[in-house]
Order: sequence, then structure tokens, then C-alpha cells
Amino acid sequence: MESARKREAVWSKPYIFGKPLVDRGSSMDEGRLRKIIEDPEKDTDMKESAILASAESGSRILPVLKEFIRHENPKIKSAISSTLGRIGGRQVYEPLLELIQDPDVYKDALEDLGTARDSRAIFVFANLYNSLEPKGRKAVLYAFEKLADPRAVDFLAGIAETAEGSDISEIAQEAAEKSRRNTYFSYTFVWDEETRKKAEQKEGRILVAGKADLQRKEVADILKDFASFHRPQTYVVALDGKFYIGGNVQEHVEVAKGEDVLTAGEVEFDLETFDVAYINNRSNGFYPGKTSFRWIKEALAGTDIRAPEDFSEVFPRDGFTCDDILHMFPFYNA
Repeated sequence: MESARKREAVWSKPYIFGKPLVDRGSSMDEGRLRKIIEDPEKDTDMKESAILASAESGSRILPVLKEFIRHENPKIKSAISSTLGRIGGRQVYEPLLELIQDPDVYKDALEDLGTARDSRAIFVFANLYNSLEPKGRKAVLYAFEKLADPRAVDFLAGIAETAEGSDISEIAQEAAEKSRRNTYFSYTFVWDEETRKKAEQKEGRILVAGKADLQRKEVADILKDFASFHRPQTYVVALDGKFYIGGNVQEHVEVAKGEDVLTAGEVEFDLETFDVAYINNRSNGFYPGKTSFRWIKEALAGTDIRAPEDFSEVFPRDGFTCDDILHMFPFYNA
């Protein structure tokens, strides 16, 4: 089975074996794609090109792609996997997990899940790497390289050191470097879709754009109440770069209104100065990495709120690929 990297070369060509690809600028609706895939008169190359071209239709084409992920032709499944990775977003995660369990396309599906940049993939990849024989681990490391998750740096660096002098070491080192250089990485909610969907409707979060937002009586009263019980505030930095605290809303996914975040955790304010007295990255809904502090600095940089130079504490203390964390996601051992 050809790798995802080889398929990228095919995608860049206007023709396959002298035959024109489906026009990448044309609209590909669900009905049209389904008809092409099911048409016995269309050869595999034409079906592949149609599937790859459908990536430009975005998430609206996902229902058809999901219909055919168990197709008998491995090349069709591989094209679907590639297209899911290109579309990205939360909805492609489950079908890509299914394809990872398909022996025909699992290597492609691993890289395509990495391409999708879903932050949950770190648990998939780490569990798979730990459970596979050495000969099967290269595919996982290539997937880590595509993912470029800053939280994986220590895990990958450890592999590179342990396997020094081997191909595994070289691949792991490259993946670690790419992950280290990736300064933009967002985090998606790790738990069930029903909870995330409900959170979209949750009200009550508080935008913090300056001390005035914290000094409003209703907000100051909440902060004082929480402080009296030694309870921190929940916070997130949303994808728009804005800093929100939960107020009386305590779940990070609710403060984020179900959306991905740049970082999340717990924060305490000095009730006299309204500067940040303490802040961490503890969020059991998003698990943001320690490098995500940059978004807190950027969110508060233009305000009159002073904050520490880094997280006051970093969680989890043993890293995101320790057994205690990975055992929380046994399904990902598939």
C-alpha cells in the first residue's frame, strides 16, 4: 500500500496515467461523489481522483466518505483516508480511528490522522507505539511527525536517545524537532461528543480584556466567593486569542463553548491588584501542553493585568504519555 507521502505526489498532478483528474475547482456534492464511487464503468484511478478532489468540499462531503471507509478496494480506502486528513476537524477523528484498524490502509491512516492535527491523536500514537513490535513503529513515528504536537517532544526525544544509531532514532529525532518548532497547536475536547455539543449552549463565561472586567461587582463577588473556598477559576484562551474565565461555569469545555482552545487551566487573581497570582494548565477536558503559555502572554499583553512569566505549575507532572494518562484512553489501544 502506497504511503500518504506518495499520494501527495499523485494529488499534485493534473493527470493520472494520461487521464484527466476530476476538476479540483469544481463543486463535488454528496450525490455526485457517491455516483462516481459506485459507478462500475469508472476505473479506480478516476474514483481516487474524485475522492481526493472532494476535499475542497470540506465537511459537507464527510457523510459519503464515511459510507465507503469499508470499501473492498484498498486504493479507495486510502484515498478516503487522505481526504479525511486534508479536511480535518473533529468529525474526521472517528472514521480515521476505524481506518487505523484496517490492515489494508493503517499506515496511511496513521499519517492522515497526524495531518488532521487532532490533539487527541497523541494518545493513539503513544499507545500504538508502546504496543507494537519494533518493525511496526516507524509508521507511528511518521504520524507523530505529521501531528507535530509539542506535548510529544519528550516522548520522541526519549525514543531517539534509546534507539541511538538506528533508523528509529533518526525518525524520532526529526519528529521531535518538528514538534518542538510548532508554535501553533490547538487542543480539542477529549471526551464524548454529547457533552461537547451541550457545552455549545452554555452561558456565563466572562471575557477578561482588562482589570475592569474583574472589578465589576458581580465578577469580583464570584472571585471572592471562590477564594474563600480556595477554589481557582477555570479559564481558556479561545481560538480568537481572547482570555475567558468561567465565573460560575466550571467545566473547561463549557467555558470554551465546545470549541477547540489554545490553552486552558486554572487561575487565581490577587483580589487587591487583580493581577494573576497563580495559573496552571490543568484541564482534564483539553490537556494543553506547557508551551501553550505563550497564548496567555499574548492574550494579556495588551491589558493592564500582570501575569507570571510561565505557568505556576505544569500538569500532568509525569507528562502526557505516562502510563497513568494513557491508561485513561484504553480504546485507543485498538
